Formats: sequence, structure tokens, C-alpha cells
Amino acid sequence: YIDKKYVSDEDMRMRLYRSILDLDSEEALEKLKNSIQESYGKMPQDTERLLQAGLIRRLAGTINVKQVDISNRTAQLVFADDSCFKNREVMLAVGESGDSVNLTYEDCPRLVFACRSGSVDQKLASVKDFLLKCKKTFD
Repeated sequence: YIDKKYVSDEDMRMRLYRSILDLDSEEALEKLKNSIQESYGKMPQDTERLLQAGLIRRLAGTINVKQVDISNRTAQLVFADDSCFKNREVMLAVGESGDSVNLTYEDCPRLVFACRSGSVDQKLASVKDFLLKCKKTFD
């Protein structure tokens, strides 16, 4: 979230939330982060995570992910249906990721990241990097 102590103006916080929803690349994330920090100073960790989560959510939607689960215990993407197995970008990114991801099918397809012992920030980075591989392949 964007702390009121960091950005006190409610209208500006709402504009920033909308900008976060529009993130579609690492470059856009860095540009927004730099812009915010130029105006408000060093960004709190929760706000940095929000930017990462915004990019992840946007990229995940492009490959039919219905749920992103990143916590202290796990990092996984849950797909809406089995179309992920037919998605060239997803399958190429899974192949490039080697042992760092495992595509499984329980009640629905899941991509589980092998970073259980890492921090939430490391998990965010792993998921974001995977999704950017999908985008790179798609572009």
C-alpha cells in the first residue's frame, strides 16, 4: 500500500494506484518508481512491493493466471484453465527456468516456484522474472 505518511494527498495516492495498475514492463516500473521517489523521497518497502505486485498482476493476466500467491511460505501462479499447457510463451519460459519452477496440475494448473526459503522480496523477483520471460517470448 501507499502509506498516507509517504504520500499525504489522497488524490495523488489514487493516481499512483491507477499508474501501478497500468505497469506493463520493468522499464515502466522503474520510471514510476523514480518519479515517485523524486517527488516523495525514499520509497517505503511496502510501496516498492506494491509496484512489484502491480507489474506481476498485470503480466500474469496476459497468460490467463487467475491467482498469484506470494507469501513467506510459497510463490505460485494458479492458472484459470489448462490453456497454459498450450501457451507457447509459458512453456518456453518454464523450459528456460529449469528447476526453479514446477508446472503441476492438481485441481487446476499451478506454477510453483522453488524458492520456499527465500524472502518475500526474492519470491516477488522470481515470479516477476518468470513473467517477464513470458512477455519477452511473446514480444
